Amino acid sequence: MKFKLFFLFGLFLSNFLSAQILDSLEKRKGFFENEIKRMQDSITTLNRKIFEYNKSLQLGINDTSLIKAVLSAECPIKKLPELLSTNIRFAKTGDTVLLYPKIITERGFRLFMQLSDGGYVDYYCIKKNYEIATLFNNYDTKAKLAAKQRLVSKYGAKNAAMILEGKIWLGMTSAMAKESWGEPEKVNRTVGTYGQHEQWIYGQTYLYFENGILKTWQD
Repeated sequence: MKFKLFFLFGLFLSNFLSAQILDSLEKRKGFFENEIKRMQDSITTLNRKIFEYNKSLQLGINDTSLIKAVLSAECPIKKLPELLSTNIRFAKTGDTVLLYPKIITERGFRLFMQLSDGGYVDYYCIKKNYEIATLFNNYDTKAKLAAKQRLVSKYGAKNAAMILEGKIWLGMTSAMAKESWGEPEKVNRTVGTYGQHEQWIYGQTYLYFENGILKTWQD
């Protein structure tokens, strides 16, 4: 009888200790899994910083040289520094952005600046401050002149000046609108005996064309 009780006690003690060891191992496993996740998150963050740093090296700049600016108009943020590039989002008037201090030219015509968080914004959507003005004044004069001459020869001096400033106006053609604001996010078209009516959507701004002429807009 005593032997049986001793055996049962030993079995209980063994199971208890096994459970304690298993619980301890599970806790250690959870600890290491959390540490691995934390390290993976840190590696992801470091990889992003390395990517941004390499990008800044390619541009010959660093984070301390970023320019803080305010947007003077609602405008699309482009995937590439090209007028007809995909719009990745729309920025609003008054938005504050950080820019790399470099002006990029699209085929000697449109001017863009790169945002620190991705994408490109039209130079003429940016409210000019001292740093922006200095960049522009130091920019390649020949490229600026070529851009202006192309628009002047196509649309006249007055229209060219407004396009270069990223403006829209009643009576402008759809071609001028594309030169000024790029491709719309969406076009809704109605065709009838009276002609063709189009609604061009740029973010929260809607342009209305009748037979290719801007008649009104809504923002």
